[in-house]
Amino acid sequence: MDTQAIRAKMPVLVAGHVPRNVRSFKFNIFDGQPKVSTLGFHIDPRPFEGKVIAATGEAIIVKTGRAEFAVLDRALLTEVPDEGTKVQVQPYARRRFDGLRADTPEERTEYTADGTPYTVQTHIIGSAPAKLPIPQPRCPELQELINQLEQLAAPDGFRRVTHLLVDAGARDFSFVDPLPDDIIKTPPAISFTVATAKFQGQVTVLYERADDLYAIELKRDGELVERVDQVFFDSLGETLERLIDDGSWRRIHVQCLSGPCPSLSSRRSTMSLRFKGAELRPVLAEAVANQCRVVLAKDQGVYFLAERRPEDGCQKLLVYAVGCNPDVDPFDDWWELASAELGGDDFGEFFDAQASVFAHILNSEDDLELSATATHLSLKPVPPTSGGN
Repeated sequence: MDTQAIRAKMPVLVAGHVPRNVRSFKFNIFDGQPKVSTLGFHIDPRPFEGKVIAATGEAIIVKTGRAEFAVLDRALLTEVPDEGTKVQVQPYARRRFDGLRADTPEERTEYTADGTPYTVQTHIIGSAPAKLPIPQPRCPELQELINQLEQLAAPDGFRRVTHLLVDAGARDFSFVDPLPDDIIKTPPAISFTVATAKFQGQVTVLYERADDLYAIELKRDGELVERVDQVFFDSLGETLERLIDDGSWRRIHVQCLSGPCPSLSSRRSTMSLRFKGAELRPVLAEAVANQCRVVLAKDQGVYFLAERRPEDGCQKLLVYAVGCNPDVDPFDDWWELASAELGGDDFGEFFDAQASVFAHILNSEDDLELSATATHLSLKPVPPTSGGN
């Protein structure tokens, strides 16, 4: 979203919605970027209600007060309401593993001299911790790993690494807390499961004493999918983001309280995207060779890839849908096409590489057509188009 252009248009967009006796108006822009207080601290916005009073190709404008407005990046909305609709808006806010906002004051019970209990709330300005649900360990190296995950910044600069884990749906935590003599034979480790468009399964972060570095393992159904060795402590956030963070945490959740609020997916009946067979066949062959599933992903474009990285460590092959390749198609064009065909949310769907439709593509010259409704995805082979488009 072009925030400078929106700022310039705001006087026109809100005209007629500001009382005549008011000389100025205020507005906040919600575009997925962190908010900063006057003291320089990152802050988490609160949910708010309002009425949609205007819309552009990039944003919708919500009136939240007498002369106060919110500008919402249309690309981030879970629902796109019509003008006149009353909505509740929940921008992204960092959270703890128990689901509460990370800026929730910590509570503890104290006692008066006569033993009467009372509750004390402590809130540190600018603090929004997300502590791992792991008890105090005996192993110093494991404690250091916990401290680093809780304190190191994620690559976006707003969250800590543990916030990244919360946003990835991390749960079912377990840990290895060895005695000092067993630290090499039994490396200190933290394991948890995640569910994102990038990966669904178990993640393990373990400390390799010989190298004084970390390793990260991804497993699904007990089988190793990928392992990244020689991870420096200050690269933990970057590596975990690459492996499991699908970016969906930036979404702005919109709930309609009155009036129509069709979701992007419910606006379409049945549409389709095309994958060129000549480009898709190498991806399918890679998945078959690696005995893994094929993943359909919608995030930065729409593409298929093999679930597992090749054993030689080479980059996975990708095949983009026609018109949805961010490397060659203009952003506005591919994003609008992907949203129109598949809805606004990012996702990942897993398919059996041995499925008959893929076997047909591997042994023919056909292309693959992906069609979608609000509830189903469908794949079918189709003859290649003339000219290769």
